[in-house]
Amino acid sequence: MNYKINKNLIIGFFVLASIFAINESFSFFKANNNSGQTDPDYIIKEREDIIGIWYSESDNNYKLEFSTSGVCIAYYENVILTTYSYTISNLTPQCGREVLVDPVEQQTSYLQLYDINNGDSKCFEINGVNSLLSLTAIDNGNLLIMNK
Repeated sequence: MNYKINKNLIIGFFVLASIFAINESFSFFKANNNSGQTDPDYIIKEREDIIGIWYSESDNNYKLEFSTSGVCIAYYENVILTTYSYTISNLTPQCGREVLVDPVEQQTSYLQLYDINNGDSKCFEINGVNSLLSLTAIDNGNLLIMNK
């Protein structure tokens, strides 16, 4: 009889430990998943507002099409140049560079484009997403302005 009690206690302990481990893993994922509700409202809004087709202000032949599935396709004269996966976050680093993260006063946010063909990444600070998409390249400071 003592054997069964000890066996049940051991099984109960492992069940509780497993539940705790799963809960901690889920909490870590939720805190680090930049598509969850733990993100500031302005990040969530930018993810919604970026969806659609954007035309370069300096060359109307160049456009970016952002989808709800996290894919961005770059076109020139309606020919696909590159396909990216993209994220919008307020995390550092971006493309290996430390960036300012201020979700309260400055409401910083960043767009990362990951080329699915060659693995290269391009990172931009988002200056605004409304009728204009204004981006500053993190690597060289170039400004890219696009119209919807």
